[in-house]
Amino acid sequence: MEVHNNNCQQFSGTSIDGMVIINGNVIRAAKELSVENNKVFINGKLVEEYSNVPLKIEITGTVKSIKTISGSVHVEGNVTNVETASGSVHCQTVIGDVETMSGSVRCNNIEGDCSTMSGSIRR
Repeated sequence: MEVHNNNCQQFSGTSIDGMVIINGNVIRAAKELSVENNKVFINGKLVEEYSNVPLKIEITGTVKSIKTISGSVHVEGNVTNVETASGSVHCQTVIGDVETMSGSVRCNNIEGDCSTMSGSIRR
């Protein structure tokens, strides 16, 4: 999974089963990832601060939940739910729901509901 957020202000990924890579830096044993106010937290601990730098988050494996305010989400593994306010969602398999306010959704398989207010949906 890759999450591309330019100047990301808020992101969360929970129940991660895999490896996390943030701007090329490998972080192992991360079960939860969150970004708040230009700070990156892994398992509740601060690991990085940034300002005005595009943030690229990659997760190899499965994730229970992804939520972001702005930025596109690209998933190569399985995810249970994806929610973004502004950004496109591209996935292989979503076991639950996909929701975006503004962005297109392109997924091979969505087992739950899928909605966007401004964008197209392709399954």
